[in-house]
Amino acid sequence: MLLHLGSGLLGSLLSCLLSCLLHLNLLHLLLGLLELLERLVSKLLYLGPLALRLGAVLLGLHGQVAYLGKGLLALLHQLG
Repeated sequence: MLLHLGSGLLGSLLSCLLSCLLHLNLLHLLLGLLELLERLVSKLLYLGPLALRLGAVLLGLHGQVAYLGKGLLALLHQLG
């Protein structure tokens, strides 16, 4: 085995998996995926405040629609 990650079945399994990943050059692929994930998270963190502002606007609209709905219900109640 390439690395000794501890004793027992789990250690053997992890060591074998890492050995296979290194052998098949999949570790490079995994590192690339991690880098892509890091970029995605940084973009989401950048867009986070914009999304919060948009969410606040949508919540405000939801509040206005709810207020309008209550008014319409009250009006229908008085008419009916």
